[in-house]
Amino acid sequence: MARPLKELVIPKGQKVSTAQALGVLIRERRLELGLSQEAVSDEGLEQAYVSKLERGESEISLNSFLLLAPKLQLTPVELLQRLLNTLEKTGSS
Repeated sequence: MARPLKELVIPKGQKVSTAQALGVLIRERRLELGLSQEAVSDEGLEQAYVSKLERGESEISLNSFLLLAPKLQLTPVELLQRLLNTLEKTGSS
């Protein structure tokens, strides 16, 4: 049975870590595309790791970032720009 989804929106002005902001972006984009965590997982990105990333419990490596972006149908630059925009909106660094 699927677990209920937690609120994904980061309120404007609420400070969050980079890992938390990226996690929200990954989850929002994955759900927007109708993908499961398994669908964005592979040998370099295990489902458990994707889950930890989405919860902001793990820092992402550059290699994983480069593997993940295309699975979310984004270029690494687009994903990074979305992350920077989110951090700017929340006043986080």
